[in-house]
Amino acid sequence: AVNALGMRVLQVGEQRTSLLAASLSIGIAAGCVLAGWRSRGRVDGRLVAGGAWGVVLSLALLGLPGSDRPQWLGYWGSLLTMVVLGASAGVFVVPIQAFLQSRPPEAHKGRMIGAMNLANWVAILLAAGLYGAANWLVEGLHGSAAQVFALTALVMLPVAVCYRPPA
Repeated sequence: AVNALGMRVLQVGEQRTSLLAASLSIGIAAGCVLAGWRSRGRVDGRLVAGGAWGVVLSLALLGLPGSDRPQWLGYWGSLLTMVVLGASAGVFVVPIQAFLQSRPPEAHKGRMIGAMNLANWVAILLAAGLYGAANWLVEGLHGSAAQVFALTALVMLPVAVCYRPPA
């Protein structure tokens, strides 16, 4: 989706599209560090809720069409939003992984980490299929490739709305 945004929607070429992808990666790293620092050695479910809303809002912004251009944010706005999206994703996922790793007894932690890795890879495969379906739908409706971000925001919205961190 990032490549389609840079190459097809924003038409900025390979180098600037790579910077979009890099900004997402930098955001993820920053979000993971922020979540670890903010948690201070304990599992903090409130970070999950904040990260989920950050992901939804960032994806929605990336998917907005512009009045005089194919995407509302343009290149520089998209670059900054990719950093925020990545940071939100890091803040979202680190507490979930910490929670899942802290719950099993010591003898089963390896199994839990293995199960988490398997679940991550299955989710990546499913996401690839969902991306293909969303891309097919957007193209079929003659929409912009950026609108795949908006569809992804809709998929993430129930998580942000329904998640209630423990008190």
